[in-house]
Amino acid sequence: ASGLCADVATVMRPFTPYSSGQKIHFCTYVFSNFSFRLITCGFCCGRLTRFGYFHRMYYFYTRTTVVYFLTMLVGAGGNAGNQASVRVIRGLALGLLHDSETTWKFLTREFNMAMALSRLLSLAGYVRAVAFSTPFAETVAVTSALFMIVFSSIVLGAILPLGLKQVGVDPAHSSTNIQVIMDILGVVLAVFMSTLILDSPMGAMIISWLT
Repeated sequence: ASGLCADVATVMRPFTPYSSGQKIHFCTYVFSNFSFRLITCGFCCGRLTRFGYFHRMYYFYTRTTVVYFLTMLVGAGGNAGNQASVRVIRGLALGLLHDSETTWKFLTREFNMAMALSRLLSLAGYVRAVAFSTPFAETVAVTSALFMIVFSSIVLGAILPLGLKQVGVDPAHSSTNIQVIMDILGVVLAVFMSTLILDSPMGAMIISWLT
């Protein structure tokens, strides 16, 4: 065990905040680099999530219009979630979120912001889809997916730093972790909302009602 700790300390010393003369226990090293492992696990989960949707590739072949907007959908989620996360990290660093009352007020404000931004970006996504002559059903699917992705990303981006703080992890790591989470969740929500709107009786009823 001591040899393993020495090897880890020698190889990974440039990547750790410890001085060169300080001994590093293996467990200490693991927990001090928890964020790196969390990002790595999230990256692997993202690859597995995409692998899990290989059996639905026929869906993307028949609904190619959704694929054209997939980058916009996933990117919007990552950006919105990162901005919310940074706001919470700044509040924690400045001592603005020092008790349950201030934290609850801040989260309420972020929830209202999530609703406003989701509506605004959904409108922008709708205009873009219409400008590219997208069929109405696919336009509704893309707009609905964009609303869900932006809303969930802002909410998760606001909650994640507080959750990491509660478990003893630096909240600053949430700004990178939310990007990985929304890469995964964005694809899931895009496929779910598209399937719901385009391939279900409920979606057909919604489209007929809107038209």
